[in-house]
Amino acid sequence: MADTDTDQLAPEEGDESSEEVAHKKDAIRIHVRELRGSGDGKDVTYDIEVDINGEKRKISRSYQQLLSLYQLLSRKMDLGGHILPPMPALPPKSVDATTTALGHSTKSLHGNVARVPCIAMQIFLQALADHSFFSENHIVYSYLTKPAEELAGQLETPANNFWSYISKTYTDMQLKSVKDTDGEFANALKTVEDCIAQLSIAAKDFGVMTVSMKGLASSMDGVVSGLEGFNMWEMGGAYSSGTDHFTEALREDKVYLQAIAVDSVLTLGLTLDLHHKYYQQAKEMLYRRLAKLQAFLTCVLQLDKAKPEKQQAAESAKVKAEEEYQKITEAARDAMAKFQEQMTESLQASLVDYTEMQLSHSRSLHESLARIRDELAS
Repeated sequence: MADTDTDQLAPEEGDESSEEVAHKKDAIRIHVRELRGSGDGKDVTYDIEVDINGEKRKISRSYQQLLSLYQLLSRKMDLGGHILPPMPALPPKSVDATTTALGHSTKSLHGNVARVPCIAMQIFLQALADHSFFSENHIVYSYLTKPAEELAGQLETPANNFWSYISKTYTDMQLKSVKDTDGEFANALKTVEDCIAQLSIAAKDFGVMTVSMKGLASSMDGVVSGLEGFNMWEMGGAYSSGTDHFTEALREDKVYLQAIAVDSVLTLGLTLDLHHKYYQQAKEMLYRRLAKLQAFLTCVLQLDKAKPEKQQAAESAKVKAEEEYQKITEAARDAMAKFQEQMTESLQASLVDYTEMQLSHSRSLHESLARIRDELAS
């Protein structure tokens, strides 16, 4: 799409016969089934199954295509008081880095860690589909539902602009000095910033913990090899039998530690990382509201200083700025209420999955070790 602007992001109001509004009542469920690398190693492609009102279809999207959509929404669309779902990071060229660190576990209850990029992209796309502000947009709807060949020319990646990044950084610094007149939002911004800092630490340390767990599992190989070496002396008898049973127990320990490491990433680890990114998006939205407040306060000051011949124009500017501020405040209040509820429910569900996973593996390991203990004691 050449020279994309915000007018092209939304259908014209009142045109109920247009394709852009015909999909408003569609129920969309998205499943990212597989991730495929490109031949040159510069991109990856997601194989996606989309269920639209019960009718299933298969589509494929490259990471760069989906990134283009995200950049269009974040840079060109007036998001107002809405929170844009965070875009997942580009997966490594070959396999997921966490997969390299954690390996594969046959005892995993939640699948292979290599599924993490697919799950992350599925969460992003489903969040767009679930939010009417995004899914009712004709470009978003096309990218969620149509075959790749039908998208040709619809979307052009906004150019990365270093100076726009510098400008945004400078604007954010300026907004930090704006005193929010609404205590509810002032507290919300402080809470969000605190959560970003805490979730960053939690997500990082949880990742270190899971990798360390895999390291502990791997270290058992050396112990097993050492104990098995004793049998080469053909000691036989109870000694040989005892080391056999003990090395079997260590192997069981290793298998379950690997499984717990993998399932930890797929239950709680993924959620901590996602929440960290979501809180950053919430902060972006709250800063957009602050920008509207600053614009309104500036108009108030300009009206007070306006000369008689410019007062009418200054008054009109003030009224418009106030309307925009009130509009984004109302939307932001609704968005933050839903955001808090969604984050709480998501974290609670992940914690339940994590604890249930730990209990399940612990029970299985306990039963296995009890059997080996009885064989050792017999």
